[in-house]
Amino acid sequence: MYIPAKQKFKFKHCKVSHDGVMKAQLLDLEGMAMNGLIKDVKIVDDGKGMAHLIATTLDGKTIESVSDEKGVVAKSYFIILKYIKWGKYIARR
Repeated sequence: MYIPAKQKFKFKHCKVSHDGVMKAQLLDLEGMAMNGLIKDVKIVDDGKGMAHLIATTLDGKTIESVSDEKGVVAKSYFIILKYIKWGKYIARR
């Protein structure tokens, strides 16, 4: 997928918190990965059985997911990894 260097993405579903970090739901991150907008993702352990994802977009922005149970976050993590890997093979219209 070709993306011009100057193109900026608008993330309508992401909210900017008071500390300037963009926050999104896990499903929104999965959707962005499916559409080829995510280039990297990692899991951060919050303690007490909770975790969240930190994703990096193609234009260098960092988006954090909301905290959720580790099992739920781990499943989304692996789905996003597969979308990153397979994203170039998804047919575009």
